[in-house]
Amino acid sequence: MRIIAVLIVLSAALAAADAQSAVLWLEAHQDANGSFGAYQEHATAAAALALSAWNSPNASLSLALLSSSAENPESWFYGAWGEADIPGIMAYSLAKASHVANGTAIANNVLPFQNSSSGGFRGYYDMGVGGSVDSGVDTSCALMGLSSLGVMPAQNSSAAISFLSSLQNADGSFNLTASKTHDSLYSLGPNPASETALALLALKSAGVASSEVRVQNALNYLHASSSQNYNGSVYAASLSALAFNEHGETAYVSSSLSFLLTLQHADGGFADQSRMSDASNALDTGFAAYALRFAPSPSPSPSPSPSPSPSPSPSPSPTPTPSPSPSQSPSPSPSPSPSPSARSVYARIYFPPVAGRADINSQTECFNALDCFSRVASISCTYYAATGPLYCAGVSQTCFVTAVNNVAPPSSAEYWRFEVNGAPASVGVSCYQPSDWDVLALRYVGGYYAPTPTYYAPPTPTAGAPGFVPAPTYAAPTATPSASTPAATRKPSPSSEPSVLPLFSNPASPTPMPQTALVTAGESSFYMLALVLVIGFASLALYLNARR
Repeated sequence: MRIIAVLIVLSAALAAADAQSAVLWLEAHQDANGSFGAYQEHATAAAALALSAWNSPNASLSLALLSSSAENPESWFYGAWGEADIPGIMAYSLAKASHVANGTAIANNVLPFQNSSSGGFRGYYDMGVGGSVDSGVDTSCALMGLSSLGVMPAQNSSAAISFLSSLQNADGSFNLTASKTHDSLYSLGPNPASETALALLALKSAGVASSEVRVQNALNYLHASSSQNYNGSVYAASLSALAFNEHGETAYVSSSLSFLLTLQHADGGFADQSRMSDASNALDTGFAAYALRFAPSPSPSPSPSPSPSPSPSPSPSPTPTPSPSPSQSPSPSPSPSPSPSARSVYARIYFPPVAGRADINSQTECFNALDCFSRVASISCTYYAATGPLYCAGVSQTCFVTAVNNVAPPSSAEYWRFEVNGAPASVGVSCYQPSDWDVLALRYVGGYYAPTPTYYAPPTPTAGAPGFVPAPTYAAPTATPSASTPAATRKPSPSSEPSVLPLFSNPASPTPMPQTALVTAGESSFYMLALVLVIGFASLALYLNARR
């Protein structure tokens, strides 16, 4: 089995790295007029949100198209067969992107969809009724769009809020209509979680306080949905992350985005499981990339960067120490501070050739970079005959095989590139000095044939490569590391470590693989020759003994 793992700490930097590939997908699939397909204004609205949020130069083209279409009463989504959700989500996109638009004209086009009796907005085509009906999705989109533009009259807003409240269930979720919970074919509301997230966004846009009971009940429903990974829905995870962000629930923003990233396609895009095709699409990719813009940023207080106060080393003396840069002397080992809050740790496992999709293999908590890295074994592979995790002696580092080719025969070689903060590392065996909130990834490149491996004597990493330091001298195989062994290569004490299964372990032991040094190519040949000679002499002795 081919398994390559790398530790990932969710942060704003991680979100930016993954969102960038989603933005690139959107830019590559944008039409010349700024749209993402005919009759796909809702998808264009989602894409424009992401492009604008990540400062793509392509955003202005899509936003200009949205404003001209939404202001035009002759657009296809208006009139007798129109639907309020499309112009509503377009208005929301224009408002969030701060794009100048004629809000009054848009409101004049959207408000006629509102039912004066129920307060709901129509648009969803109910097959059972044989026509368009008032729906929670249409009402949520219209309310959030016009409210965000600042053109929703108070009376109309109050009526829409009352209609939405009438669709709320005892568990906090929102129904699609008075008689239907959801419709899996409805692109903007395929499941209860996404309908509930839309309702929460609409209520927030309309000024309903997060402390209100109906809002708290809806948030509790999404909490439960989050614990179930939204039943695999990309769209629900994206909208829920946005809703959690609007209502100040940072922890759930983080957990929703962590799950969302496991569903990103190899091409950078996303696709909800409810769609007719599992190919990446602009609607899901747009909302996912936009949601990733709100990944929680690390708090500056427990930062490992040099600061006069909370020293990362638990030294009893407040003597000033130099900043812990990668090239510093190993003596002040930056062991975990006793007080910072824990951070979620995820290990990404890629199983080619399944489109390079990442799956979360394990989850635990750690307190700083060295602590995080010590919880996941380094990488070993079969083709390069690594005997275990690499061990960089005398420095607080974790080592990785940055070019991995573990496929036989060589003609089917694979190439995995190790990246630090989006920049490719030098090829070969390198030592990496981890810092909190770094973004690490192994990306499957493929189509690359590595030469005969000569990496066992570690090469010096490329000067100036991000996060890398000159390769230290590798220690010969030693006994179990003592207390002086760097924190990155030591297993944390049981008192400070939550119960977690190691990703890689020695088959002979339930503990992580021993920290043995690599056997050089020359040593390997010598040991093999010695073994052959021993076996030969033993066979000869047995033969001579049998002749007696």
